[in-house]
Amino acid sequence: MSKYAAGQVWRKATPFLVEDRLVCDTFGQRTVRSWRPGIRWLQVAPDDSEPDSDGEGIEVRTIAAFVEIAGEVPRILYRRHLVDPTGKVFGKPKMRMTTPSAFSAWINDSAGCRNYDSRCKAEMAT
Repeated sequence: MSKYAAGQVWRKATPFLVEDRLVCDTFGQRTVRSWRPGIRWLQVAPDDSEPDSDGEGIEVRTIAAFVEIAGEVPRILYRRHLVDPTGKVFGKPKMRMTTPSAFSAWINDSAGCRNYDSRCKAEMAT
């Protein structure tokens, strides 16, 4: 029995940065400000740095299926989208696949660059 099931929605606070992006359209080239998930490292001493971001958004993962095949490691199929600090939802609707242990690492924030902030622990949406 797994603690993961189809239909579960998990949300996690995610740091975002603002970037200038060059956009080409029918009006020509222009620069727009855009949000993207991530952090930057600021050097505070010659041998030390600390993380920084411009805002906080949300990463949302919706479990589509929990698959168990005899003799294989179980897999979680899920879709992911992001919500930037202004509330805009974006992200490709493709299906993603991971193991339950990797999904748990994302939930508990024991992997990746977001472990700088304890607020980034995921929780299941109700």
